[in-house]
Amino acid sequence: MLITSVVIGIFIGLVLWPLASYPLYVMVISGFFAGLTASGTFDLLKAAKKEGEQ
Repeated sequence: MLITSVVIGIFIGLVLWPLASYPLYVMVISGFFAGLTASGTFDLLKAAKKEGEQ
């Protein structure tokens, strides 16, 4: 799931690059971190839900 989130984040960063005034590498790095953040948030919520069930 982590790799999928990172790849999608990078893809979205590349798609939005023409609309931004930032260099390409900044958009790729931003997409990378957005993917990591999305994956981490999902894992955190999943772990919190699992703890609440016990």
